[in-house]
Amino acid sequence: MKITMNLAEQQSIIKLWTILQEISEQVLLLENDDAYIELPKIPRGIYLQKWLDILGEDITEETIMGERALLINALCRREVIDFEEELSSAIRFIKTSKFNKFCKEIESKYNAIPKDYKIKITAKMPLRDKKGNNLITRDRYGDYHFNEKKVVMNKETTYYQIFDILFLEGEQSGFLSYEEIEKALTKRGYPESKTDESRNKRINNAIFNKQQGLFRFAKINSKRLENKLPNGQQLIELIRGKGLKINNPKA
Repeated sequence: MKITMNLAEQQSIIKLWTILQEISEQVLLLENDDAYIELPKIPRGIYLQKWLDILGEDITEETIMGERALLINALCRREVIDFEEELSSAIRFIKTSKFNKFCKEIESKYNAIPKDYKIKITAKMPLRDKKGNNLITRDRYGDYHFNEKKVVMNKETTYYQIFDILFLEGEQSGFLSYEEIEKALTKRGYPESKTDESRNKRINNAIFNKQQGLFRFAKINSKRLENKLPNGQQLIELIRGKGLKINNPKA
């Protein structure tokens, strides 16, 4: 039976097929059909590229998050997935017994879409959309660059989250108090510290601990990121008893 769809229906099917593939990949990696799946609110890698192709290269993160939220809600209503909870940067759920059948239905419709309408995935240079004239920049994927060289960091770590918070939310001077950093961390799903001492220790260790901190694991061209800028300043300063300060001079 031939399937006919208008352009709006075709785009909806492409979006659905994209997110179903992303979920299926996680299921495959987990090797457990009953395991909880955590789908990031902002997709990564090839899936982010696909969304940029579908919605447009200049689309905002908020728009992508909104589109994905609508799809997740639709999958929940159809009982294809069973929603568990919303985290700071991800949505947790499990797939139901209807998931595989639904995937086959969407795949059939996706294959019926003319090839010339399907948008091919192409690699794009990330936009340096945050403080683009400074030594440290952040692209739309949440990746950081030091003097145009990518800083390799694990985005699931506390050190990355704190660095990201400092960069995005710091005052004009770069300073952010322990209280403000803690508040931002809890918004991202971290448990609130029981005491000010434990709060400060967690934040400082994430950045300065020689065995577990930022400057132990963040790398540029396979070399550790140093807490020293070309002008002699520290990249991140400890303002004792108050908070941290990120220095980001003009490039």
